Amino acid sequence: MHQSASKHQLSQLGPILDTKRRRFEVADHTINESFIAQTQETSLSSSSSNQQQEAATIATVATVVAQCAPVKLDDIHADKPEACDQPIAFADKRGQLADALPLNKNHEGCFYTVDNTLKGMVLDGAASTHVMITDSIIITTIGGGRELDTASGRMLRTKAQDQDCRRYRWVVDAFEKKLPVSVVIGSKNPSYPVKPPHPFCFMGFFLVTYVWAEKTIAVDNSLVSEYMVRLEKVDPQVKSWWMPASYEAEPVPVGEFQCDGKSCDRCATYSKTVYTEGWTCLSISCQNHLEFGRPVNPDELVYSEVFLLERHNNRDLLPLPQAAPALPIANQTSYGTESEFKRGIVCPQCGLCSRRVYWWGWACENEITGCNFKHIVAFTNYPLSNVNEECTAIDARRRLEHVDASIEHKTIESGGYAIEMYGFPNSEGLIGGAVAVFRATPETCSLPNGPDNLYLAMQNEDLRLRRNPARAKGSRREELTSHFAFNYGAFYKFGVFVDSVGFKHAPDTILTGLAQLDWAQSLGITHLSEFIQESASDYSDTSMSLKSEKFNELLALGYFQGSKISYHDDGEKELGPAVATLSLGSPAVMRFRPKRKTQLGQEGKGKRGDKPSVISLVLKHGDIVIMHGTDIQREYEHEVTPSGKLRFALTARFVRPESIDSLEERQKAVENGEVPEGIEAMAYKGYEEAAANVLNTPAEQ
Repeated sequence: MHQSASKHQLSQLGPILDTKRRRFEVADHTINESFIAQTQETSLSSSSSNQQQEAATIATVATVVAQCAPVKLDDIHADKPEACDQPIAFADKRGQLADALPLNKNHEGCFYTVDNTLKGMVLDGAASTHVMITDSIIITTIGGGRELDTASGRMLRTKAQDQDCRRYRWVVDAFEKKLPVSVVIGSKNPSYPVKPPHPFCFMGFFLVTYVWAEKTIAVDNSLVSEYMVRLEKVDPQVKSWWMPASYEAEPVPVGEFQCDGKSCDRCATYSKTVYTEGWTCLSISCQNHLEFGRPVNPDELVYSEVFLLERHNNRDLLPLPQAAPALPIANQTSYGTESEFKRGIVCPQCGLCSRRVYWWGWACENEITGCNFKHIVAFTNYPLSNVNEECTAIDARRRLEHVDASIEHKTIESGGYAIEMYGFPNSEGLIGGAVAVFRATPETCSLPNGPDNLYLAMQNEDLRLRRNPARAKGSRREELTSHFAFNYGAFYKFGVFVDSVGFKHAPDTILTGLAQLDWAQSLGITHLSEFIQESASDYSDTSMSLKSEKFNELLALGYFQGSKISYHDDGEKELGPAVATLSLGSPAVMRFRPKRKTQLGQEGKGKRGDKPSVISLVLKHGDIVIMHGTDIQREYEHEVTPSGKLRFALTARFVRPESIDSLEERQKAVENGEVPEGIEAMAYKGYEEAAANVLNTPAEQ
């Protein structure tokens, strides 16, 4: 290709190469005229002092920022052409992208790294005044450190970046090691060359070819430095789908354009001639950084054609890594619940990144085209022998368990269990809640209808488990729960919406678990009442009724390897004071901590101020946890982190119908919460005389 042809290519790019601040739609063109007049006046009256030049530039840029009207995200792409093609992978939600593309697994932020090695970038939202995208080149900021400026409606930098910035270290490492970087563009990027075909689109693999520092206006109207990175498409033969349909140009040959440069007289750092305004030192630590010998508005700098058209030899990087992984398949050693089977897929029919929503497998999430692609990997029953090995392994990590000195506790033997009891203080110094942990034995687990039988049966039954939106449902920021869930009985309305059916539609495994939890609640609260009466502290009778009430709701949870349920509480106003959970399968660690705004526990740490846990318990196969007292939900929160490959949890509550405002919902809660007669016989009860004596019921019942 001749240089004239390359210049034709530049002209074809049209507005894409308009490197002025495209997202500042200035209504009055006199701003630019005002800038010219100010710079001329400053140039005549000053002695070329760096300080005067910078002051003039700061004042002018601040004026531009203040007078620019914010651009609505819905409008920034309205006048752009359609894309010439479709990406091979795209996503409607950031969570889909992170689940499906192994090199773009970051759910937030720009960079994805592994062991401080840059793997992928997501270019979305407001960035720099000089972000630009061509068919082969991306120039963008390295991101971070911005906040909303209310005066201009823009995201402006809060402080200058320097070489201690970890993002800078990541891109320099990728530059020095010549690492291919997976790049995804988001529809909120104002420099998108076309109308975005989807909210997030995979662009391909790019090489970091240059890193330098520019200047921009900060929220306090000072002029600060920020790092920029030039990315070059690794394989020029791959079609750039993000270009307009009318765009036609041959790839620029390697070596045809060589961007010159020189070393700085002051700091001896070599810098390329990046701008049409001429050469300047691009070292952030140099006093001559971005000085041209005359006042220059940094927002008005224009990249030189040679800098944009320079191409590098990237053949040694081919073949490139696989952007979209192959569909997961089972092997001779897999059970179908390993962490790799919870990851997302790229639909082979339409290209949408789809999360694993359902327990049974994957279904394409493309609601627009109605893509019906499904993918299933058959489960292999995870044996109890493996569960026992996991429980033995976690025994070697007993440091996982601890009880704070503020928590009163006691252990007794009853009902075939060792029952650990813990009293939680509230803000008034009373016992505001209590927890009873039933420790199962191998003999108890092996009884008819016991945890062993229940665990094996649940693996072979469709419990309708699925992952549900935990945040920003329906938006591009939607995040699913890590675990799978389904609700039975009265509808349980909490932060995560979970599908629900009445107990008359529940399988026997669910009813068996419900019966066992009802039995355990009655026995547990009986002993908790004795424990609290004997304690050194008074208890809150407004929080703890110390009475058991038959459960009318049960939430079934399923955990693959790596799944968890983060800190939360069960303090919805519709709920009674007792919550009970039966743990089946792989072991897990359950932690309780005081909420941030309480005066309980130690001082919080980190940006959020989260407090350390006061109790950490290892739950094994067959263990039951009874939480009693509204204060334990109001002032504490808990999390559960499994450590094996397959765990189920059955958690039962009593939903108080009278607390439901809607008459229709109240009647439905009563109807769905009706328990079939005779399920009491399904509870295995430990078959211990101790349990029968406490409950004053015949042991055979």
